[in-house]
Amino acid sequence: MAKEALKKSKSGVKHLQVIVEISCASSPYHLAAVRQAYCALFDCSIEEDITAVVSMPLRKVLLRLVSSFRYDKELLDIEAAASEANQLHEAIKAKQLDHDQVVHILATRNFFQLKATFERYEQMHGSPIDEVQLLQLAVNNSSLLSLFFSHSLKQLDICFLLQDISSVGKGNLVSLMKMVILCIRCPERHFAEVIRTSIVGFGTDEAALNRAIITRAEVDMKLIKEVYPIMYKNTLEDDVIGDTSGDYQDFLLTLTGSKF
Repeated sequence: MAKEALKKSKSGVKHLQVIVEISCASSPYHLAAVRQAYCALFDCSIEEDITAVVSMPLRKVLLRLVSSFRYDKELLDIEAAASEANQLHEAIKAKQLDHDQVVHILATRNFFQLKATFERYEQMHGSPIDEVQLLQLAVNNSSLLSLFFSHSLKQLDICFLLQDISSVGKGNLVSLMKMVILCIRCPERHFAEVIRTSIVGFGTDEAALNRAIITRAEVDMKLIKEVYPIMYKNTLEDDVIGDTSGDYQDFLLTLTGSKF
């Protein structure tokens, strides 16, 4: 999947989702295994291919993400979380999303530490999270609006950080950084979006649909199924049934735990 994604990378940042997912929504051991397998299969490293086909500044971010090996235990430094939340805020204000320190924080800190940093960001630099402000923030985003009315605040506790990143502009770097944050903090929401995007509109993006369901079947499919109807007002199963058929449909439903 990573090789195919890099071949298509010049078509847009969407195709780099796979690289971000491997780096930010899976364990460090899985990332290490992917890197090893990539070298064995293609006689080059994933870093070499990223360097060859991805332009700056996306290249800088992706290289750091795929080259890291995060500590995988729950170890937190609250003071560091506050300090690094401030560093993220300053870089975003300066519109320097690829600042060395930002990339260093996102690529090296363990996921528990990063979640604490994001929470501190909301506390220190977001407005107090009350329902009026959440509604104002969510009103132009149907997914967030649905989450607001369901009171799923866990899914909204990075909304100010994502909003601040969005305020920088609409380029590929903004899209990539939002993807990174979402994969780290709420991977179930990211994969719900991947599934939804793959089946709405004309035709089915089977590659994206297969990737999301197969890779998350034994990871967080239960969470994806819980957040999906909150975000889209349909169950994941209903959308899969409405867009697929036959053995393929049975295969996907079995992986989602909906068919026994």
